[in-house]
Amino acid sequence: TAEKDNFSYGNHPFKRPEFITTEINITPRAVGTATHLIFQHLPLTMEITAKVVQETIDKLKKAKLITDELIKQVNIEGIIQLYQTKLGLDIQQNMNRLEREMPFSLIYPASGLFDSLDTDSDYPILIHGIIDGCFKDSHGEITIFDYKTDHVTLKNNIKKIKEDYQ
Repeated sequence: TAEKDNFSYGNHPFKRPEFITTEINITPRAVGTATHLIFQHLPLTMEITAKVVQETIDKLKKAKLITDELIKQVNIEGIIQLYQTKLGLDIQQNMNRLEREMPFSLIYPASGLFDSLDTDSDYPILIHGIIDGCFKDSHGEITIFDYKTDHVTLKNNIKKIKEDYQ
């Protein structure tokens, strides 16, 4: 029904994303979006275990934000492992100063983005988006993080991926 296929954010009605309403051909992008949704809703006040992740998934499924077929593709162990790393532990330790899904915008010189431009005609470009999260630790150092679900192989090694995202 049309009502089943719609949901709202605040007072704004939206059509449900296709990956939520259909089970056909789950794309890597849909898996990445689902993984981000889980990260966004994890309760960071406790150790992130398989049980905590599953409870989060169950809540998202109950809210019809994620499907069983999509969950089968999500790297749940990878989610748990993140919170066993220094970054994951720092995120939890600084959760009182944590911002999730934070919008940002900045003006940046065009030559810093496009090698083909002449630096004499350095036009400013507005860049905006949403970062997955950031926090300021007790020493005043700011950490910005962005979850990545790309598959890493020897062909697209970690060094190359880091360069692509920096």
